[in-house]
Parts: sequence; structure tokens; C-alpha cells
Amino acid sequence: MNHIVAGCRDQQPRGWVVRIQDLSRIDAIGQAHLVRSGQVAPHDLVEAAIDRIAAVDPELNSIVTQLFDKARREAGAVDLEAPFAGVPYVLKDHLTGSAGDPMSEGLAPLREQGWAPDTDSFYVERMRQAGFVLIGKSNLPELALRATTESATLGHATTRGMSPDPRVVPAADQVPQWQQVWCRWHTRPTPGDRFASLQA
Repeated sequence: MNHIVAGCRDQQPRGWVVRIQDLSRIDAIGQAHLVRSGQVAPHDLVEAAIDRIAAVDPELNSIVTQLFDKARREAGAVDLEAPFAGVPYVLKDHLTGSAGDPMSEGLAPLREQGWAPDTDSFYVERMRQAGFVLIGKSNLPELALRATTESATLGHATTRGMSPDPRVVPAADQVPQWQQVWCRWHTRPTPGDRFASLQA
């Protein structure tokens, strides 16, 4: 397959033709549409993300735990009826663990021991039910206690803020973008809202 048809993240209209190697530039909704319509398979999405991470992450240092082999297996077994079958995502290495995958919270002792939770967090469980495929864990400062990603354990990430997953990872087309307007956590309040919150 040389070309596919999909909506692309950079405001290209539906029906825009994109090369198979450009799958990583399509947002999550567009990727899910491609799978539902039979134009690509889930493993195509995962391989596109893996290729992109391999190409750009050595400079960015945003993905500190690569789960590529596991992601390939999950892509092969994903429920094709799930709304986001095969769409890859990255999980911040903080609070929300996935069964059997190393979790460090940015702490050297946990990283060295290779500690991993026995069960999926509620978030990971719901993402899997929706068909998403976890492809890696993103960088963070120790316990996410600083405002910038400067980690003695995991190395610095080339991003402003305490996590590269909502910024650098989608900006570099490593995994699909989620619109921040869908997530109240990422909605920046107005100065008036912040003042009102302080007064309350």
C-alpha cells in the first residue's frame, strides 16, 4: 500500500492523500477511522509510531521506557470493534501504571530495581478497552515535583513543563495528538478564574 486517505492533523481536509510512512502525522480520530474503514491494520499504526520514535527520540529523550514488542503483540490481538483499535499512545511514568511494565516515578531506586505493578491502573484498563495500544512511558522529573523535566535518573527532556507527553511527543509526531480542549485538566483558566479560585 503506497497511499491512504485520511484526515491529517495539520488541517488537511478529509480525503487528503498521505503516504503510509506519514501515518504518525494523523491524529487519533483519523487513525481510528483508517482502521475501521479497513485502509490500514492496527500494526501499521504501531509500526509507524515505533519508526518515528526511533528517528527523533534520541535527541528529544521523551520516551524513557520503550514497550515496542509488547505493543506489537497487543496490536495483533486488539479488538477491531473497539473505537480506537490500534491507536498508539504514551503513558507518563507517574501514578498510572500498566501491568508488568517498569514504573519508576523518575526515582533511581525504582528504575534500578525494575519495579512493575501487577495490575493495570483504571486509566490504562479503560484505554485498553477502547482499543488503544500503549507504546511507551514518557520522561518526568522525580515524582513530577518540578515544573521542568530535568531528571537525574532519566536525563533531561527537550521540553518546557514537567512532562513531554502532552507537548513534545505529539508535536514530534511520535504518537497521535489529543486535542487539549477535550481535557479539562489541560484547559488554562483565565486570570479571573485563577483569582476567584484563590479567593475561594
